[in-house]
Amino acid sequence: MGVARAVVGRSSWSTDTVAEDDRLIAWGAFASEYFGPFVAEPVDQTPFRMSIDTVSLGPLRLYELHGSAHRLRRAERLGRSCDDGNVYVNAQLTGFGIARRRAHVVNSAPEHLAMMPSSWLDGVELPESFGQLIVQIPAELLLPRLARPDECFGRVLPAVGAAGLALHELQFLARRGEELDPQAARLSAAHLVDLLVAAFDQPLPRGRALRRGNQLQAAMAVIERRLADPALSVGTVAAELHVSPRQLQSLFAEAGTTFRAWTSQQRLGRCVAAFDADPAGDRTIAEIASAWCFADRSHFGRVFATQLGMSPRMYRQRLRELERTRGRSPLD
Repeated sequence: MGVARAVVGRSSWSTDTVAEDDRLIAWGAFASEYFGPFVAEPVDQTPFRMSIDTVSLGPLRLYELHGSAHRLRRAERLGRSCDDGNVYVNAQLTGFGIARRRAHVVNSAPEHLAMMPSSWLDGVELPESFGQLIVQIPAELLLPRLARPDECFGRVLPAVGAAGLALHELQFLARRGEELDPQAARLSAAHLVDLLVAAFDQPLPRGRALRRGNQLQAAMAVIERRLADPALSVGTVAAELHVSPRQLQSLFAEAGTTFRAWTSQQRLGRCVAAFDADPAGDRTIAEIASAWCFADRSHFGRVFATQLGMSPRMYRQRLRELERTRGRSPLD
């Protein structure tokens, strides 16, 4: 295996080309080569499957992963100090991730970003089927720009403000980055790093800011739980949290977004995950949109195109093309 260090390019790898009994071993070997020395282990009896698309973008590598529940454990023979010279930012798309470093636990939820160096992790657990975007950044490009790097490692941010813009950029580049010419790729990579620095290089909240941040996290948790409910509104969430609708709206405003925009973004993310899980198109676009409370298909199409740069139909066509190429173009 080995990812070509091209300025712009895409590669794919999947366990579909590996015998079922060897899939965890194959994934552990892949993860060890690209993310550090890990051993892959099962967490249940579900047949294991993993796919990964890699986009080279100037000095950055973007990985989009979709897979089954499992855990990655640091290989004991190589100890806990392995450092490949990179920093990783993880964006959880679907499912949940649990990263561990000694007694420290980092919980990654959908629409959140987490930053850590490769040497920081003892292990990762994915307790259910999941989707992730990971950007690999050379440490020398990122760390000198962070005033408080130690405070950034292990930090989890909701995708609002600069973090939300970084997630949008990451999603676009992971899906269409290989279409850029070399100069545009380098500029896009620099812009993504700028957004990540702006998002993570902030003092840890204290006092009132900490309380407000906790309230916002609680509001987001309620929204996540009720995304499929057409009755979800500022009023219903405010009532559950025992705050006024105005107070709730101000929490999102302080984070650089609105209740409506953030809720729409989460619902759109669920639609994208549903498309990713159904490349054959067994469910119609309208069915998936309606399941996540987009009753007007034309409105859904506009929101989708604004966020992902293509229509839902084009996105599905792209998925079918990727599905056909998987297995024929493994990383080698």
